[in-house]
Amino acid sequence: MKITPKRLWTALVSVFFLLPAGVRGGQSPILSPPSVGTVAPTVSPTPYDSISSPTGSVLASAQAGSAQAPARALRLLVDADGFFVDNEFSGPVVDGYTLPGAWVAPRLAYDPLPAVHLELGAYAAFFNGASRYPNYAYHDIAAWKGTQYQKGLHALPWFRADARVGCLAVTIGTLHRDTCDAGGAPRQALHGLSPVLYNAEALHSADPETGAQLQVALPSYSLDLWIDWQSFIFRLDTHQEAFTVGLTQEVLLTRPAAPAGLRLTLPVQALFQHRGGEIDDTGKGAQTFCNFAAGLRAGWQPRRGALTSFGGEALALYDTQQKRGYWPWPRGWGLWLSGGVQLWERMNCRLGYFYGRDFGSIFGSPHFATLSLRTGQSYGHAHTGYYHVDYTRPFARQFALGAHFEGYLSAPGGEGLSHSFGFGLTFRASMDFLLKRL
Repeated sequence: MKITPKRLWTALVSVFFLLPAGVRGGQSPILSPPSVGTVAPTVSPTPYDSISSPTGSVLASAQAGSAQAPARALRLLVDADGFFVDNEFSGPVVDGYTLPGAWVAPRLAYDPLPAVHLELGAYAAFFNGASRYPNYAYHDIAAWKGTQYQKGLHALPWFRADARVGCLAVTIGTLHRDTCDAGGAPRQALHGLSPVLYNAEALHSADPETGAQLQVALPSYSLDLWIDWQSFIFRLDTHQEAFTVGLTQEVLLTRPAAPAGLRLTLPVQALFQHRGGEIDDTGKGAQTFCNFAAGLRAGWQPRRGALTSFGGEALALYDTQQKRGYWPWPRGWGLWLSGGVQLWERMNCRLGYFYGRDFGSIFGSPHFATLSLRTGQSYGHAHTGYYHVDYTRPFARQFALGAHFEGYLSAPGGEGLSHSFGFGLTFRASMDFLLKRL
């Protein structure tokens, strides 16, 4: 069967409406709109949910505990992220690089009703030493080259409209990268995606996601369904239309809203990226790439002593594409095992293992794939060991300073073992100023 954008979107929307009534129905808490439009209001209490990235608990600590804004209040929201990340990569998989820079997102926010939240502003990013920025989607979509440039910084408009309808939360415009977890657990960043499917370093360098989003939070079930429109084309344009459809959902197997103890969930994750369009004049044709992940997550929160929580996950991975060209294989599969601990609510430590056979990750690290970005060689299979440590020092509720160190032990195609590592510092701010009550 040919994969088309219409079929992808219809299938994903159907996932929610085909759920049993016992999962969809019942009394449930409503998704509360993010009070300051942040990326991740709180860090998940278990290591398997943490971002596992340079910004892991930094994002959470800077944004946790924000009070819900009163209705009919005009506010100024300012989110900012300063970062210095150095990736010293060796081996045949990918070249190393450094990310020194910052981004800031100031905007006005207004809540005309308790269930409606509006934002209007701008997003601007810059990298130290850069003076010109091409105008195209900053999300590592193939090798596009912008034909127009901005000078000084890379700037985009910011518009967000949030509305709650029963147990649903709908967003139009700039999307939320965080998602509500099932059973009353804190929210997960990066849509709750596994590190294999989404490299959290993109929170530094990628454009904000824009499009439409539907979120559901029930006592034993959570859903995040979104479409990120990354590239719009006009007639006779010189590049392809591109958008990503994403889905994350979890079914809670243990008692909901338990303050501590064991949590077991069944996660299902999917990413679809489509390139091309009906008015595409590039001659490249339509292309669709898909990633899937499903398995089991477990976590335990003793809430005593230095040990905040510990847990792990086991995921089966699958990838496929409509038109061969981006990956040199039609489909593949993989396995991801991970476990870790959170200490003093400030430090996350994680170990992981990836095995893939003809597997490519759309937005994940190149180390979690069987294709070399350095040489273009396909290895057939690959083994990668992963370790990560991050620490955060919060300053009140608005600011946080973080540091991280992580590494990859890779053996693609049975070649010799290579060690790649990266480290960095991040300063995160999330400020909310009340301007006027209307």
